[in-house]
Amino acid sequence: MNDRLDAISRADDVALELVRATCVLHRKPRTSDAFWQGRSALFARTGRKFHGVSAAGSDAMKRTPHSSSMVENLNSRVRICVTNRRHLNCGRVWLGLLQFVLNHRRFVRSRCAERTGRSSMELMSGQSHEHWLALLGLAPIQPLQA
Repeated sequence: MNDRLDAISRADDVALELVRATCVLHRKPRTSDAFWQGRSALFARTGRKFHGVSAAGSDAMKRTPHSSSMVENLNSRVRICVTNRRHLNCGRVWLGLLQFVLNHRRFVRSRCAERTGRSSMELMSGQSHEHWLALLGLAPIQPLQA
């Protein structure tokens, strides 16, 4: 996020502190007095550049993953697996396999269109890979034909 805000600051020739203040402004409800007072103060300091900086800041925030939501997502996925397999005492081997599966399983749906149909590993590396079962040397499970 810091790199994105730096880029906005350089591109629009606006102080980094004003770009950050614009991003903080997006957190406030548009119906509050604090939002409109803050917007007026930032507009007075940035002038015509305010709208471009505000749009770029909003876009940067949308494109930056929120770590707390990612951790909660992971915790909810792991919690189910750990709870359902309490009787297995495999320790690190099982957790390593779970990590592999979660990193290589493709997202069926996502709010971000570029994530749909891609795995976490594909998103981070930029390279596609085979189905996670094929990577383990197994054939992907085929649906039963009626």
